[in-house]
Amino acid sequence: GKLVEGVTVSSHFDAAVPEVTPETKVFMDAFKAKYPNKQPSAFAALGYDAYKLALDAISRAGSADSDKIQKALAETKDFIGATGKITLDADHNAIKPAVIKEVKNGKWVYVTTVQPK
Repeated sequence: GKLVEGVTVSSHFDAAVPEVTPETKVFMDAFKAKYPNKQPSAFAALGYDAYKLALDAISRAGSADSDKIQKALAETKDFIGATGKITLDADHNAIKPAVIKEVKNGKWVYVTTVQPK
């Protein structure tokens, strides 16, 4: 209601945002093909990116050995996902864009995307 008007939050993804990366379009097209009357949530986009990131790490590791996969994941740099470019830092945190949204007239509205430095 009126009490949340103007509230601003950060998120990982907004389906209303113009194409972030070529992978965003791949994700959006696949999602819409399966769920034609729905918009994907940030969690759907993050799940997609997690899956693709794991596949990428397995491929780079060249092995199903968990230690090698873990090492490949830790070395992830500039991975292009549906939510943007992802790099893992020394603490294994994802360094990636943040989507800023605000409540306007009772609805979430995209404001901007903040890129990491």
